[in-house]
Amino acid sequence: MRKIAGFIAVSVITFCLSLVLCGSFAAFADEDPYLIVRAALDARYEKESDGFVHIYIDDSGHGEYDILPKLPENFKYVSQIGPSESGVVQVKFTSTDISGKSYVSVKDNKIILDYDGNPEDIFDDDFMIQYDIESDSNFTFNGSLLFMKVDRASSGIIGTTRIREGLETRFDLELKGYDHDEITWISSDNSVLRPVDGSGEMSAVFLAVSAGRATVSAVVKGNNGIVSVPKAVTVTKKNAGNLNISKATLYTGESVVLEISNLPNGAAVNYSSSSETKVKVDKKTGRITALKKGSATVTAKVDVPASGEEKAYSYKLKSKIKVKDGKATTVTTLKQLESVLTDTKGGKYKIGADIKGIKNITVKKGTYRLDLNGHTLYGKNTDNPIILVLGGNLTITDSKGSGKVINETDQDAVSCSKGTLNIYGGEYMGIVYSVNMRGSGTLNVYGGTMNGYASAICIHSGNVNLYGGTYVQTLDTSAGMVPVNVIRVDAYKENNPVNLKINGGTYTATYGSALFITGAYGYTEINGGCFESGICSVLNQMSGKTVINGGEFYYSHAEEDERGNVLSVGNMGEPLSFTVNDGIFINKSDHIIYIQNTPDIFINGGYFNIEEAEDNEFYTVPYLDIVETFDGTLYLEPGLIEESRIQDETPKGKNLIATEFTRNKTKYKKGMTITNPDDMYSAMMDATENLEPEFRVKCSNDLYKVLLHYSDKWNSGMKDIVFNYEESEDKNSSGGKNTKVLDVTMSVTYHLEFQIEMASHSAASAKNASKEAVAYSAKIDKIVSDTVKKGMSDKEKAVALHDYMVKNYSYDYSFKSDSYRIWGLLDNKKGVCQAYANLYRILCGRAGIECYCISGIGGDPGKMDLHMWNVLKIDGKWLYIDVTFDDSSGTKLWLLKEEEEFYKDGKHVLVA
Repeated sequence: MRKIAGFIAVSVITFCLSLVLCGSFAAFADEDPYLIVRAALDARYEKESDGFVHIYIDDSGHGEYDILPKLPENFKYVSQIGPSESGVVQVKFTSTDISGKSYVSVKDNKIILDYDGNPEDIFDDDFMIQYDIESDSNFTFNGSLLFMKVDRASSGIIGTTRIREGLETRFDLELKGYDHDEITWISSDNSVLRPVDGSGEMSAVFLAVSAGRATVSAVVKGNNGIVSVPKAVTVTKKNAGNLNISKATLYTGESVVLEISNLPNGAAVNYSSSSETKVKVDKKTGRITALKKGSATVTAKVDVPASGEEKAYSYKLKSKIKVKDGKATTVTTLKQLESVLTDTKGGKYKIGADIKGIKNITVKKGTYRLDLNGHTLYGKNTDNPIILVLGGNLTITDSKGSGKVINETDQDAVSCSKGTLNIYGGEYMGIVYSVNMRGSGTLNVYGGTMNGYASAICIHSGNVNLYGGTYVQTLDTSAGMVPVNVIRVDAYKENNPVNLKINGGTYTATYGSALFITGAYGYTEINGGCFESGICSVLNQMSGKTVINGGEFYYSHAEEDERGNVLSVGNMGEPLSFTVNDGIFINKSDHIIYIQNTPDIFINGGYFNIEEAEDNEFYTVPYLDIVETFDGTLYLEPGLIEESRIQDETPKGKNLIATEFTRNKTKYKKGMTITNPDDMYSAMMDATENLEPEFRVKCSNDLYKVLLHYSDKWNSGMKDIVFNYEESEDKNSSGGKNTKVLDVTMSVTYHLEFQIEMASHSAASAKNASKEAVAYSAKIDKIVSDTVKKGMSDKEKAVALHDYMVKNYSYDYSFKSDSYRIWGLLDNKKGVCQAYANLYRILCGRAGIECYCISGIGGDPGKMDLHMWNVLKIDGKWLYIDVTFDDSSGTKLWLLKEEEEFYKDGKHVLVA
């Protein structure tokens, strides 16, 4: 937890651009200063200016102000920003760029303000700017002031942000504290959204002409300036939605269901067939049954009711069905089923009774159609799916609508490693995954239900096309089990990448994400579908390439205290490309897009909304959250997301003076003055390694902001941090002038594990550590002294410490809370991987070996769990070690291996 008391955000309070007229302003104290200055302006600048301060203000605190009279060309840089205690900021200009990073700059004869503090501070009525021009031989300026009152234009446009083509929508403008004369309504693209009526009024009507995106602006002119209020609007096609089966080939007697994804809210659907003698259709459910050889067109008529100001409308979707002759052979026993699906001849079959005891049926060659016919296939297999396609072509349908394929033991229902698996119906249930994709196979899903305990579909490689169906992840758990997500992509095979295309379907996560993507060798394209999660991000991408052209993504907050994002995008070294061209992205009350690390992100379109944004005067819930670790490429279509809904926590976004730091020889001394970022970093690290309860220094406001932003990243061993400061003057500053500095105090408490690790660092750390930490530190010293013998090489030390832990500790399968900490091993001789890795790191450090922990997932494919292991430096070479796995397996398979050898068995995966 971080608490901040008394932090100075550069207070730019309200902006009034000023030129002082000759004479004393105090003489007019009883008159309206605005009228006095306006009259003076009209007289003085009758030929040069209309007398207005031209202003554009948005809620993020960005403002531009014309400078009157115009600056000479050589005076275009800010050289000094003076004090602001009296409500006046003095800005001086020069011909040389010496400003560094400031919150005021000059461009095109405008003072430009960028301020990331509280936007409310910008609009205080009595705030002024005084600007002085440093004189030269070619220019003189009398230094007079103009006081101009600028009321805040608290404004906004209320209207539809997403509208279907052909419909009209009205926009209403709200202005507070702004006296306006004229309003002009404008569309950035009249071919998408065309103004119909309302020019000069507070309301205007626009017609959605065609699909696309446009920005509606209300340009307001008034006696306080000019304000432009934009609102981005997406126009969608009228015939929204798509059938999961646009073309299908059925055999007589077979039955499938037509499903529509992205159906408009409240829409009613009626199905019909062009030939009921060939294809019979249930008008309400969309189930079609092939009756006779030939073809027919099945039409889904969608009636959308009126909603708000949208009028009711209808549209049609069509599917072409081809029917072939072919009588299916009925299968009723396990022996028959195994025989017909493995004879490589192919054929058409339907299940005539429930079948139990399936261990593994492998389809290697031939073309098969299997109609579940309302029956269930039960199987028990702990290593493989009960039906595996390893070549040929298998199509599974379900004419009755209640058929199932269930693996009751420990693995998957069906899998495709080579050849093609087509699913038109049925329910598929696996204890791990319902469908598992490996190898170069192709999976096409048009309907049915994929119900996986951990994931509905896991894709390691191959081609997957999802046109429809229902996808559910049912396991309700947290860490300690296999990763749980509805669709999981693990694309780590360069020679066999993942190609995933989602055109429709419904994807609902109980615990994990609806779509989790990792691995550099994956391409995902989303054109439709409905995705929902309530605890983890709806879509979580960690590497690979994803393009979203459509679909609906909704984060519902299954529990009150849970917070999550709709889209979470961030990588750890692997390439990541993420593009949003369109789609609907809604969160109940939290962020929509969360980005971190180094991905390439392109947000070109889409509709974004937070249904219950808990905004207040101090905080606006952001749609886009740019995390402080983000250092990638970001393109955001202008106007797509309001600036007030973008939270940029990066050093660039915070205007910090430094982003990289070098540890030097600076040592911490209470009350010391710090003048550069590297000294701040080095002094703080020295203090925290000595477990100092208080870090007190003198520094500039810029350096204080660096400390605020980076302190808990420099040292994660700090538990609670409280900041306080007092402002003072440094009388010893250069030039003989007093300079304002901050006397900063950072009060710190430390995690017990960090105290244990640092207790032997120095006499100061031993004194400041808790008695408990000192006692544990002594235990660690005894282990090292008993295990590491004089004359051992670093490699021999590393092996000896590994062997000690394997001999004396065991894995705690009860997962008690202490087992995640090193004292679980030191006290109880039991722990989990986190405790193993951290204790081994500390033991190596005490023995003089550089060692770190690595987080990821580990285990057998399909049974992986969150995991932690180590990397250490021996004789200049980095080697990897997993004490936990060696202890559990009774081997030394993961002892001091080079990187390629350590990771080659696929049992350690870096995912975060």
